[in-house]
Parts: sequence; structure tokens; C-alpha cells
Amino acid sequence: MDSKSQPGQYGKHNYSSALSGGSKDEPLYRIARTAAETLAVPFAFITRDNLTLRASYCNPVIETLPDLFYCQQVINTKKPLYISDTHKDQRFPQNPPPTFRFFAGIPLFSHDYNVLGTLCLIDHKPRQLSNAKRQMLEDLAVWAENEINLPKIKKASAMARESDTRFSKVFRAAPIPIAINFLESGEFIEANDSFLKLTGYSRAELMKYSIVKLLGNSSREHLAQLKKLILDSAFYNHEVTFKNKNGELREVVLSCEAIEIDGEPSFLTMGRDITDDRLSREALRRSVATNRALFDVIPDLMLRINQDGLILNYKPSKESLLPVTLENLIGRTLVDIFEPGLASVYLSNVREALNNLETRVFEYQLLIDNSIRDFEARIVVSGENETLAILRDITERKTVERMKNEFISIVSHELRTPLTSIRGSLGLLVGGVVGELPDQAKMMLDIAHKNSERLVRLINDILDIEKIESGKSSFNMKPLEIQLLVEQALEANRGYGELYNVSFKLTKSLPGVMVYADQDRLMQVLANLISNATKFSPKDGVVEIALTSTPHSVRVDVTDHGNGIPKEFRNRIFQKFAQADSSDTRSKGGTGLGLSIAKAIVEKLGGIINFETEEDKGTTFYFVIPVWNETPVNKEQPQKNTAVLIVEDDAEIGLLLSIMLKQAGFETDIAYSALQARHLLQSKPYSAITLDVMLPDQNGLSLLHDFKSSEATMNIPVVMVSAKTKSNQDPTQNATLQIVDWIDKPIDQERLVEAVQLATNIFYGHKPSVLHVEDDADVSSVVSAILSNIAQITIAATLKQARRLLRNQVFDLVILDLDMPDGSGLSLLPYLSKAPDHKIPVVVFSVSDLEEAVVNKVDAILIKSRTSNAELIDTIKAIIRRTRFKHLEHSVK
Repeated sequence: MDSKSQPGQYGKHNYSSALSGGSKDEPLYRIARTAAETLAVPFAFITRDNLTLRASYCNPVIETLPDLFYCQQVINTKKPLYISDTHKDQRFPQNPPPTFRFFAGIPLFSHDYNVLGTLCLIDHKPRQLSNAKRQMLEDLAVWAENEINLPKIKKASAMARESDTRFSKVFRAAPIPIAINFLESGEFIEANDSFLKLTGYSRAELMKYSIVKLLGNSSREHLAQLKKLILDSAFYNHEVTFKNKNGELREVVLSCEAIEIDGEPSFLTMGRDITDDRLSREALRRSVATNRALFDVIPDLMLRINQDGLILNYKPSKESLLPVTLENLIGRTLVDIFEPGLASVYLSNVREALNNLETRVFEYQLLIDNSIRDFEARIVVSGENETLAILRDITERKTVERMKNEFISIVSHELRTPLTSIRGSLGLLVGGVVGELPDQAKMMLDIAHKNSERLVRLINDILDIEKIESGKSSFNMKPLEIQLLVEQALEANRGYGELYNVSFKLTKSLPGVMVYADQDRLMQVLANLISNATKFSPKDGVVEIALTSTPHSVRVDVTDHGNGIPKEFRNRIFQKFAQADSSDTRSKGGTGLGLSIAKAIVEKLGGIINFETEEDKGTTFYFVIPVWNETPVNKEQPQKNTAVLIVEDDAEIGLLLSIMLKQAGFETDIAYSALQARHLLQSKPYSAITLDVMLPDQNGLSLLHDFKSSEATMNIPVVMVSAKTKSNQDPTQNATLQIVDWIDKPIDQERLVEAVQLATNIFYGHKPSVLHVEDDADVSSVVSAILSNIAQITIAATLKQARRLLRNQVFDLVILDLDMPDGSGLSLLPYLSKAPDHKIPVVVFSVSDLEEAVVNKVDAILIKSRTSNAELIDTIKAIIRRTRFKHLEHSVK
């Protein structure tokens, strides 16, 4: 590199006189200005070959020329140089990054191809130039060459015409509106396409107008001002509002300069439409005002807190919620305003919210104005490393809660004890303990006894629901046979049914299926649903109970054939004290708490409860809870073998498969017919089979059916390797036959090895664990059937159940439905990426599409209505092969 191209030296020259505007009579200045304004960059300049400055245009004005290292490169290479971002460009590592970010330079040549200098653009922001804009810059460079070479070229007029042509192209294509008018009359001489688009007129129509007619009377002052400035060639900026051809009001800033056209005083106008900017600013102003009004209405104190506990900003509350004054609160830390213990709790919740991207809520007490007050803090993530803390005084709410607790205590201790005595005494009297009673007295005692029973039930229900919701109720969980429990519930409630002339019928049984639950609580759920169905059944009606199951859940249906649930009541059915028709319900008895208690218990058991109803036909209440499967523990693990049987009639392909698998560490034997395969399977154990469909003595799928019918070979996983495509195969049948994968010929070695690796791991019980978050029992049943041979499926019918499973188990894949009964499935994503060393892959399998912002957070998106079984199983297999079993390869080898 010569001395001219040493980095950094070109910023030493003082060009302040040139950079302050340059000579406006010099054509090169116009080129620099046109380049800057047309291509929307702040700085354009033209240099000589020794890097001295010919002309420049800068907006805003700067005093010192930037580093000209890149201009020297343009001169050295005699080629254009475009650098979108000088801080990221790797072509000149020896040169320190300049202060500017964007550079574009075009070499300027003489007629004999000697470098005359450069035309350069600089911007402090990174940017890209399109091909059209690059061509425009090169056209401007040609214009600059013509201006520089003009005195030396004999055919000056011809070159001038060519220059005018090029200028006309640049003028017409410029993205900013430009027009030329006579100064005296204001008539249009020329206008580019952008100016025509702004006004809505064609070129022919606009040429009939003057600037005064187009812009209205306000432009008369505009013209007068221009005439005053023509002598000193100053710029003139003017903001106007006019109607375009379509009648739309547009606000425009016009920048004008006096020029001459063939000796005629004229002016050049460049316009900038600010209508949309003004409307956007106005909309933003209204939005800010609305948000500010909303914030002002909220009575809570709000603090913006960063991850270090520093208070960035705040919105005061109507009442004092802090133990310090709010003056100078910005810039202080949590330790400055709270005692150390509480400050630590705040900071811990701030960081927990940022780490897990979830809202954190906690409560505390403070002594304010000699009074102990209760507060709730809600920490919400509001930006990068920043949270919003919303502080609310909950003293009144806590007071109400304490009153409720006192009421519960009174109900529990002060009412239940005497009511027990009253109910017992009335029961004895009704039972004849004092002898035969007069009919009227007996009738009155019956009424009193029934109402004392009802009052006791109400008190018990109130206490039950309070205990369950507060988490004070203990659940004695153990394996239970669901059908036995249902039969006990039917027997226990048979007498209640006789009161209403209603019978019970178990329409679908499920013997031997176990659930993990609290027996008393589950009996309470069944009793509430059965009694509810009994009350709303017609006389001599039948309440039907049905048990159904999937591999991972049990559903219990309780159906009545009454009038159904009115539409206006359905959304309140599980609320406390909810009654569809209070007069009718009162006649039937009940507290209005039974369904609310049933819902609370089922959800505590990790299940869901819901109903299906049709007016005048009846209602089915159902709940779904997980199945309990006892997993036997094998104390002695069998010695693993990696023997694979290759069943292939083509000797060369069989040898190729053998070589591929041996390279991956497997032992192989080759059977060239179905008969030979049977002999080899009898002679030694295999952990996997690769099977061709086209065999000389039997169809491969028929042979596979034979394998699955034999106790000795039924558990060996199979990888189909065939020229016969899998597109016509049924994935559900593949699952039944334990087909792990279907590999088409020609064979992909990596795919083959991964599939056989998966098969051998399945053979030894190393199935990947898949969590399927799905509330539709039919969908989860089908997916489980399809994937059962390659994965261990766990069903979560609610988000709450899914979170509990994710806390207690490790899963290799999650299949996620978005529309869950207790929220959006997307709320689980933070739980799935929490551990950096085990980010769980996610396949969204739902009826809804995802927003673009969320697409990159999941591994695959499948729409239920558009996804075939084959696509589903292929997607799951691909992700399983890519993740889980890459970690298990070494343990199998």
C-alpha cells in the first residue's frame, strides 16, 4: 500500500470552507447535492485523484471531512465500492472502523480512462442501495465526469446533450417530488413522476397549470419571496396545504432554489409530503394522551424496576403505598425504600419474572402512618431486563378475608355442633323414640327434620369448598379401581333416587382400570353428579353412567334425560350457589355448591370436568382424570445385543445395508427370503429387523404380520427398507405392526442408522418420553395409537396438569394444542426452554395457525384439519431421531 492509502490520515485535512456548503455556481456541487437528496444520504462529495475536495453537499453541515481511506480504494481499484456497514465489512481488516457506517464510491474517469477522482456518499447509518439506485449513482458519476472533462472535450455540445439526457433520467426517476417553474409566471416547465403522483395530475395536465393555480393564493407570497431571494441564490423552504386532483388535502414542505433555464429566471422545487407523518404524530399524541389518562385513573402505584433493583420511573398512587416519600424516587434502589428483607423479596421476584417470562405476585405488610397495611405486588415483564411492579393496597380485601375466615370458624364450631344435636334429636323423635305422635305433630317434625338435614348439608358444602380452594384440604391419594368406585356410588345413592322415582344404570363398564385419586373425594364428586342428575330427571326416569378410557385417561359420564340447561345459565353452571331456576331448584333441594365442589376436586386430581346439554333432551356431566399404570422395575437388565436381521432379496443391496450398519457398530445377518428369515430368527435373538416388501417367496408385509403373530418375534421393532413407497401405507397400521420407520430406496445411510438405532432402543425399553397436551380425548387416543410403538406417551388434558408433569418428569418432546380449556398452550413455552442443557422440542398440533413472532419458538406446526396421520408420524419421528436418540447412541453401542 502506498503512502496515500495509509488508514486514518485522510481525516487530518481541514475542509471547513468546502463542507459549509461549497460554491452553488459550480455544477459539481449540484451533482453532489442531487446525489445526496435523490438517494437520501446526508453527505455527498466529489474528490480529485489526490483526494483533495472538488465539491460537497452536507446536511447537516460538518466541519471536518471523514476518513478518505475508502475513497483511495476506489481510485486504486478503478471500480465502484459499496459498503453497507463499515463496522461489519471484513475486506479491509487493517483499517480501523470509521465513524460513518455506509459508504458508496464511484471512480471518475477522463476520456482516456485516467482516474480524475471519486463521487462518494456517506451515511452514519447502515443501509443498502438497490440496483436502480446504484445505476442512478453511476449516472450521476458520468454527469460529474462530463462536467470535469467539458473544457477538454471538443464536442462540448454533444456531451452537454448527453449529460442533459442523463440528468433527465435521474430527474424523472428521483423518488422525491421535483418540479421546475418559471419565476415570473409560476408556470410549470417540467415535473418528475414523483411530483405528478403527489398532485394526481398527468404531465400534460400539469403543464397547463401555474404554481399559483395548483397551490392556491398562499403560493403568491411564496413566489414573491423567491423573487427577493433570486439575487443571492438562497434556498427557500415553505410549508403549504393544497388539494390534489382527487380532492385530498395534502401537507407538503417545498424546498426551492432560484435557477436559470435558457436565460429565463426560474426555480427548482423539491417537495416532501408530510401528511402521513402529521397524521401519525397526531394519532401517537392521542394514543399517548389516552394511555396517560388510563394510567392516571388506575389507583395503584407503578414502579419500573430493572434487574438490579434500580427504579427507572414511577406513577404515583392516590394514597401513600411506600414507607418513604416519592420525591427523587427515580434512580434509587429497592434497598433505599424498603427494609432489607422485603427488598430482597422484591428483587428475587423481579429476577424470577425476567428469567421465566411470567408474572409474579406476592403479598406483604408495612407500617404506614402508625397502621399496619396489607399490600399486593404484581411483577410483570415490561421490556428487556425491565419489569413493571404494580403495588396495590389490599388491606380492605384482607379484612374481608379475615371476616370470612371468622365466619367459617363460626359455622364450623358454633353452628355445626348445635345443628348436629338438633338433627339427631329430631331424627329420634321422627323415628318414634318417644312413642307414637299425633299426625299433625309428626308432619311438623318431618318438615323440621328435613330442613335441619338441608342446613347441615349447606354448612358441610361451605366448609368443603373453602378447604379445597384454600389448599387446606388434604387428599389421600392411592390407586383405585374406577368401576368399583362407581358401583359403590350408585348403591349409596340408590335410596336418594327412589325419593324421585329415578333409577340408575351403568351403560358402559371398565373393569380393572385404575386411577390415582382420593377415594372419599372421588365418591363425593360421583355423589354430587348423580344426585344432580337425579333431581333434574323426569319421574320414572333413568340416570345413565358410562365409563370410557384412552391409554392415559378415564372419562366418567353421568347423563339425565331432563329439560337440559338453559343457554343463559350455562356459563355460570360451576359457580358457587349457582341455580338455573331458584324456585324450581329450591323445590328439588340442594345448596348450589355441589357442582362447584365437584369441579374443585376434579381439578385437584389433575383432571377436567365439563358438560354437554340439549334443551328438552337432557344433560351429560363428565369428568376426565389420568389413568394409573404401575410400572414394574426390572432389577436385572438383560445383556444388550446389537444384532440386526436384514431381510432383502437383492444380494447387493443386502450387502450394502450390512456394511452401512456395521460401520455404525451393529452386528448383521442377511436373509434373502422369508423362509431364511424364519430360520435365522429361530437360531438367535435380534434387537431389530430391516425388511423389504418384495421377497421371492412371500410379501414382506404378510411376513411382518406373521412375525407379530408369534410370541417369539412380536416385540422386535421393524424398519421397512423398500423401493415401494410408504405413501399408501396407513400410519395406524404401521403403529400396530411396530414399524419404526419406512425408508425408501435409494437408501440414505444416516437415515437408516438413525432408524435402526431408534428400533434397538425401543426393543430395550428406551422409548423417548412424549408429553401430549390435548383436551380432546379422541385426538389424544388416535395420536397415542399412532406413536405407541416409538414413544412413551403421557397425556395432559389441562395446562395445570402439564405444568405439574413438566416439573416432575423429563420429556423428550411436547405435542401442544393451543386451545386448552384453561388457557393458551403457548403459555407453556417458557417451561419448555427453561433448562439450557435440555430445551424440549415442541410440535404444535392444533386447529389454529401461529403468529409469525412465535413460529421460531417451536420445531414444527401442524394444523389438525390439514395434517394426515402420515405427516404427523413423519414429523414426530424426524424430531425424535434428531434429538433424543442422538444422546442415547453411545449407551446402546
